Amino acid sequence: DHARFVRNEQYWEPGLPLVDEVIVKSFRDQPSMLVNLEAGQLDIIEPVPLSELDRLRRMKNMAAVRGNPGFFYILYISTKRKPFDNRKVRQAINLAIDRKTIVDKVLYGFSETAQTPFPKMSWAYDPPMDNYYPFDLERARKLLSEAGLDKGLEATVVSTPVFPELTDIALIVQADLAKIGVKLKIEELASAQYYPKLFGGDFEMMMSFS
Repeated sequence: DHARFVRNEQYWEPGLPLVDEVIVKSFRDQPSMLVNLEAGQLDIIEPVPLSELDRLRRMKNMAAVRGNPGFFYILYISTKRKPFDNRKVRQAINLAIDRKTIVDKVLYGFSETAQTPFPKMSWAYDPPMDNYYPFDLERARKLLSEAGLDKGLEATVVSTPVFPELTDIALIVQADLAKIGVKLKIEELASAQYYPKLFGGDFEMMMSFS
């Protein structure tokens, strides 16, 4: 139920590591992890439940440290499955997703909308790309029509309860895509089924992160 790492006295750089030991514990759910943090049984937790982040930051004995700025949530779309092999269909889906609502409602404002995997401090960051796919339902409907899908389509998006925010994001995507005639079914899978589908490309659409 834990992994223990002990300081290496023969480490090549004198004075390092700075700690004598680190014990890493695994929790089945975020509430249990949070209870242990507030009880003083843990020093650090990751990830922090976003719904609790503002409250924790206001506590005198807590500090919140922003993590990897290159971390981002992804909606994968399989180009091997019809009708997603049609670029216009994928473009329509991109245009129909309200990223700002996802940031505000699911990530509690502790993030930014993005359309590329490059954070603003990266040399690869390209500002014009921030608005490459604006939230534009009219244009999305037009692209679906051009793809021969005037009556819309049905699809399934895969998520997992292991990371609750993925399903929360999928619910917003589901509501958004319904406005352009896309009926999206959300399929939640345990990690034992989720990861083989993710790495094997066995999906139409899938929520994930990187």
